[in-house]
Amino acid sequence: MKILYEKENLYEYAAEAIGQLISNFLSMKEEIVLGLPGGRSILPILHHLSKYPLEWNNVHVFVVDERLVPIDNPKSNFGLIKSGLSEVIPKENLHPFVVEDKNEQISLKKYEDEIKKFDGFYDILVVSIGEDGHIGSLYPNHPSIKEKSDFYIIVEDSPKPPSRRMSMSSKMVIRSKACVVVISGDQKKDALAKFLDGDSNYASCPAKLTLKIPELFVFTDIDLKSVNI
Repeated sequence: MKILYEKENLYEYAAEAIGQLISNFLSMKEEIVLGLPGGRSILPILHHLSKYPLEWNNVHVFVVDERLVPIDNPKSNFGLIKSGLSEVIPKENLHPFVVEDKNEQISLKKYEDEIKKFDGFYDILVVSIGEDGHIGSLYPNHPSIKEKSDFYIIVEDSPKPPSRRMSMSSKMVIRSKACVVVISGDQKKDALAKFLDGDSNYASCPAKLTLKIPELFVFTDIDLKSVNI
């Protein structure tokens, strides 16, 4: 794990790391999967990432989690991602999670089948850590973190509204080959402390699942000297 503290240019540095990982992975395989979240951090990251001269034709973007709303809904995570990358990536390389005929389980299976076309895992996973230590829609001490699915799950009672969501599973997280974690804002000091300490486990701090990923980069604007570990 590599940790970078950066107060002023956090998102630019995170984007640079993602861009370098994309280049590295594309030097080893023809097509790669980039897993992206929603949230307030993703748009500034994508703003910087879209400036890099990357082989976007060979990058396929899948969501990390999604609110169960139409993809043109302002609350859609995919909508945020699309707005940040639509000028650089082919439309067909953006893979939204779509609930078809109100049947979420069939939709989960279709999304699983879609990512299986590209080896069935995220080559590069990008996540931000919530104040409670959650990533995606995997929450501490919650049924979501205990789900055994290899790919995606439906979250029925998310502690964070809206209550119903789709999320990558715990197993899906740890199958990723590289991960960029962003944790921003002093209100997340406790979450960062839990993530870095040696006592809490992934059930109480789901972000710790990323510690099992071979390449892990953590970017934060929280002064590590102020974190009680």
